[in-house]
Amino acid sequence: MKPMINLPFGESLKRTYLYVFANFGKAMKICSFWIVLMLAADVLMSFPSQCREGQNCIGWQSNVSMLLSVIASAAVSVSFARTVILKEEYDWFRISLGGRELKYLLFSLLILLLMLAAALIVGVVLAWLWQMFNPGSVGVRHPGYLGTYFLSVLVIAAFASRLCLALSAVAVDNREIGLRKAFDITSGNTVKIFLGLILSTFPVMVLLLLIGNLAQGIFADSWMGKFVVSALVVFFSALNAVFKSCYLAHIYQYFLYFYNRRPQEESADKSLLD
Repeated sequence: MKPMINLPFGESLKRTYLYVFANFGKAMKICSFWIVLMLAADVLMSFPSQCREGQNCIGWQSNVSMLLSVIASAAVSVSFARTVILKEEYDWFRISLGGRELKYLLFSLLILLLMLAAALIVGVVLAWLWQMFNPGSVGVRHPGYLGTYFLSVLVIAAFASRLCLALSAVAVDNREIGLRKAFDITSGNTVKIFLGLILSTFPVMVLLLLIGNLAQGIFADSWMGKFVVSALVVFFSALNAVFKSCYLAHIYQYFLYFYNRRPQEESADKSLLD
């Protein structure tokens, strides 16, 4: 068994931000086709991305908008991961969509399903235990239960984040690194990877939230306002995929390099990154 690798948390985040800012032009080349496509689709379908509860929304339009966003995110993530790891170059408005992107989507869906299954099982077990030890309580509506369940879901999400290393492996066609291998390689780095995924995309997510509130406010009844909001949402959604992909690509390089280079006889509690 190979010793644990100590991921440098701060360095990984710093490299993620610096790489995206230093290669912003490359990121925009990768995103350009998908930004135009998603914006055009949103305009033609009367801005389903800005549809809110209580409005007269057409279901299929919202579904198409969501599906297109998911596909675009996968395509952008794969291309930018290959830019980081393999130094590939892309032209403006290049379409990159095939088996590699489909596999990336399937792996992402599988990770999500594993999280949901674990959360469901934990929820059932916690509800049973709660009723057993608190027979007179209000059950799943009790704040104590809800708080415990929320923390449990966070723990599940943290462990599941280690599986995301396999997404970068899919992007560069590394069949050796599957979900199980990704989980093994990243042992001992659960909190670092989980927080890294959150912090690497946090600024963009905050901007998306602010833009969403803007759409509900002063631009709610203006076509031009909706167009501007839609353009901003599409742009920052693509940028969010870039930051996430960049972070995963950098930690993929760390883990794979030191995992393959580690001498077998080295002490299990020592990291070459220290």
